[in-house]
Amino acid sequence: MADHDAESCSSQFIYDVFLSFRGSTRCGFTDNLYTALTNKGITTFRDDENLRVGDRIRDTLLEAIKRSRMSIAVVCQNYASSAWCLDELVQIMECSNKGTKRPVFPIFYHVDPSDVRHQKNQYDQDMKKHESRYGKDSHKVQAWRLALQEVSNLSGKHCKVHSYESEMIKSIVEEVSAKLPPEPLYIKHPIGFDSHFEAVESLWNIKSHNTICMLVIYGDGNKTTFVGELFNKFRHQFQAAIFLDKVSEKSRSVDGLENLQVALLYEMGVHKKPKLGSTLKGSSDIKQSLRNKRVLLVLDDVDDTEQLDSLAGGGDWFCPGSRIVITTRDANFLNNQVLDGFKIEKYCINEGEFDRMEALGSNQKQDKVVEEDMVGFENIFNDVTKQLKENDSRVDVISIIGMGGLGKTTLAKKIYNNEVKKLFSCCVWVTVSKDYKAKELLQSLLKGCGLWESIKGKDISEDDQKSKVQKFLEKKKYLIVLDDVWEPEVWDEVKCVFPKNNNGSAILITSRNDGVANYTGSRSYYPPLLEKDESWKLFCKKVFKGGECPSVLESIGRLMTEKCRGLPLAIITLAGVVGKKKRLTVEWMRIMRSVIWYLAKDNSKVTEVLKLSYDSLPQRLKTCFLYFGIYPEDYAIPVKRLVQLWIAEGFIQPPEIGISDGLEVEDIGEEYLNELVDRSLVMVAKRRSDGGIKSCRIHDLLLDLCISENRAEKDIVFCTEKDIRSLGNFKSCRLSLRGNDLDSFNQCDHSRIHSLMCFWKYYDIKNALINVTSFDSARILDFGDPAFGLSSQAAQNLGTFIHLRYLRLHQDPYLENHCDFICFLANLETLIVEENYDFSFELPHGIWRLKKLRHLEGWLRMTSKTAPPDMSKEECLPNLQTLQFVFFEEKLTMSSVVNGRFPKLRKLGLARDFGSECTEHEQLQGLHHLKNLEKLKLVDFGELPQAHEFPSNITKITITTSAFSYDCGIRYSYLNTLGDLTSLHVLKVTSPAAHRGDSLRFAAGSFPNLEVLHLTSMQVREWILEEGAMPSLQHLIIGDYDLDELPEQLWSLTNLQDVLVFAPNPALRNSLQRVKPKNGCKLILKRRDMVKMVMEL
Repeated sequence: MADHDAESCSSQFIYDVFLSFRGSTRCGFTDNLYTALTNKGITTFRDDENLRVGDRIRDTLLEAIKRSRMSIAVVCQNYASSAWCLDELVQIMECSNKGTKRPVFPIFYHVDPSDVRHQKNQYDQDMKKHESRYGKDSHKVQAWRLALQEVSNLSGKHCKVHSYESEMIKSIVEEVSAKLPPEPLYIKHPIGFDSHFEAVESLWNIKSHNTICMLVIYGDGNKTTFVGELFNKFRHQFQAAIFLDKVSEKSRSVDGLENLQVALLYEMGVHKKPKLGSTLKGSSDIKQSLRNKRVLLVLDDVDDTEQLDSLAGGGDWFCPGSRIVITTRDANFLNNQVLDGFKIEKYCINEGEFDRMEALGSNQKQDKVVEEDMVGFENIFNDVTKQLKENDSRVDVISIIGMGGLGKTTLAKKIYNNEVKKLFSCCVWVTVSKDYKAKELLQSLLKGCGLWESIKGKDISEDDQKSKVQKFLEKKKYLIVLDDVWEPEVWDEVKCVFPKNNNGSAILITSRNDGVANYTGSRSYYPPLLEKDESWKLFCKKVFKGGECPSVLESIGRLMTEKCRGLPLAIITLAGVVGKKKRLTVEWMRIMRSVIWYLAKDNSKVTEVLKLSYDSLPQRLKTCFLYFGIYPEDYAIPVKRLVQLWIAEGFIQPPEIGISDGLEVEDIGEEYLNELVDRSLVMVAKRRSDGGIKSCRIHDLLLDLCISENRAEKDIVFCTEKDIRSLGNFKSCRLSLRGNDLDSFNQCDHSRIHSLMCFWKYYDIKNALINVTSFDSARILDFGDPAFGLSSQAAQNLGTFIHLRYLRLHQDPYLENHCDFICFLANLETLIVEENYDFSFELPHGIWRLKKLRHLEGWLRMTSKTAPPDMSKEECLPNLQTLQFVFFEEKLTMSSVVNGRFPKLRKLGLARDFGSECTEHEQLQGLHHLKNLEKLKLVDFGELPQAHEFPSNITKITITTSAFSYDCGIRYSYLNTLGDLTSLHVLKVTSPAAHRGDSLRFAAGSFPNLEVLHLTSMQVREWILEEGAMPSLQHLIIGDYDLDELPEQLWSLTNLQDVLVFAPNPALRNSLQRVKPKNGCKLILKRRDMVKMVMEL
């Protein structure tokens, strides 16, 4: 990707100089400096102090820095007291540290540079104030400290108290004028030749100051655009840079060569376009001006040696380290010429040459990358190479899938360049990339096969080109690598060219999108994030080049690498940052405090790679992905809650009537999340027993990307107790609240808050009261996890928030008696009353009027007073999806409550009320009326209905009983009744108070479609599994059992994949040592201390 800050591209500089200063210096020194710069003809940006109000002006200032060729920082005594100035300085230093290396000229005005560097005296006081506001370890404060240190190490001017300011300003203007970098060329449509720039850079060895290199670029490609971007990219590394275009055309006009010489001298600042009199005089002047500076000289479109002699002469014209680039249409130009003092390199820019380079890759370069960057993934490497070696029949398609920066391409290169490559008669590497074009992809294959030259320039159809590739590969054993495939459609474009010659050929695909692997039907490998030790190994390889880390730095270094969360690209980038610093504890500590800031800077390769994944998302997924920015770092996000929030925000629209086929918005939301997981933007933290995603996480660097993208729109605001009072400065927003300062929160204006998510830092606020008074436009209120209360005023006001879609709060005595406000929330879709063991929540009678309610969760009591009235189906809760957990008190039963009132209910949780006047069986009667019920949770029920009394579509049943009462233990005979449920896929039973000594018997033919079985904390002595029971079982988890052995029939189940046993007693452990599972089944034991032992027997 082209460097968008190389200024060659979409935008030119507007200003020569950006002037950063504190208001206290405005009337005096800064005014005089500004005037002197302007009089010198230097366009200078200076902001108007009266305009420093609001973020829009701040953005204007930061943009002005980006559009300035250099910056001057007037660093005075109270410079650090201003957050504005510090933000400016961070941006200035970022622009200075980027590839363009824009100069920064510091002026230390009446302040000692050492005070700035070490933040002493007034600087110490000011920075401590910032720390108290933003937090000592905040990225913002760390960035400010680093910027101050960096600017204090630069060469500038120290203006002392009694110095002559007029003389000082005159000297400053002269130095600034000399240091102003050359303006970049304006290129309307930049192409982005980054990979080719690397090749050029290796040819002319730009870092060497001992040689003078001339690079001749020839061919029929777009040479002018190429050298223009080359000039913009590298010009900052020279003391002077000159670009002369159309040399051939201009030299043929009257006095053409002399005019070109005048232009060159003018760019060097030697003449104001005088008449030279002759080209000989011009050559002499040019030689004199060039010999004392490292120069980049570009001569575009040269076709005659006379032009070269007049403008570039010989090596004695130039200072060592200079580079001369000429473009020509003549491939033989300079072939027979001897130019003293020049090292001459030639480079072809034919389009085909570049494409072939991309198609085949540079093996020499690949090998280097592999050796340095390959850590981890040994198992995948060995598996794939083994597969390639042993396959001698079908065509294998193998996919390596993972997030950007994980090392997929590096792993593929190691496989491609391994000795296994010798087994194939044709090997082709094709880089597909995000913005691929079918025609270019086909051309890359043709070039990789060596077929391009024979058809180049001929009128051959695309189908005929595909046919040529297919015929070429037909009798060969081939290895094709398709690197960086973004979409499944790529496979449709190329699969027809790969013949099924059954000789062990292979196609290796790398992608960020798991959908690609699924679409191609390939065997997939998913490289994991690196472990801590692997991360440290990779870091040390890059920083110490095979050496060892000093012991005094190791603990700091390991902490730094841990913050990369195992992402190889992040570790390599961090190593690049650290490698440029001195190996001192203080230097490493500074970086360690702000690792994510270093990695996520605008010019970071990490940000660039990760943002590509974000940019490729359709808009519907972009919105959902950015919502992850509302969560704290390393937060395990419950998927159920996340989808409910997306729905409440309006991100997910219901399917069109007539095509939904039972599809609900929750299903669409889960599909969106699966897409983000497939695209390697979201990580699975925990899966449900049915294979669905239960909770997820997002890598810290992707979280930072979410935050930065949201910050641009000021959509999500992050607030702590330190700055919560600043809410009034924000527009309507989604507020992610961190901290525990409820007093400040209660006093602030809530009217701008669209959504509130609380992530309280501490749990010492349980006696505090939330007092929300003005959430007029709020759609989401989530008051977090600690058990605090609602004030009476808050409860009254909540009933007026008519836009509210999602409400999550906590049970407390006040809520128990003042919950009628819920009945007035006509748009409410999700109500969660979080568990508090001291109280259950009695549903308000009017809740049945909430026609839009989809999810109702908590420990919910239902009495004859609060039960739904005997009303028609039209007056029930037509959209309710989830209802849990419900206690039926008095004479209420499931049958009396359901009665057709919840036609869409999918998930139900019932808790036994020991004070009920009905039996357990009576309480559960009526379940069969819930035609769409899929998941059922039962708490403290020891008896179960007959199979025909369960809904026919039920797929998952979870039974949990308390350890405190023998009466609530499950009776094992009732489990047998569940064996006739043909749709049941998951059964989970936890019953520590079960009837000790009972036998557990699963009859022949029972549980025909059960795939997952969890049996934990049960006092069963014997488990009998008759032949033909559970034929579809794949996963078995058992734990805290009195069993001495597992049934022998279990190991004959052909679909069984794994058996996980928690805390086996000695007898069971001994019996398992003798077991020999079949069909690749894994037996896994976990002790009580959760230390995992895996026995693949």
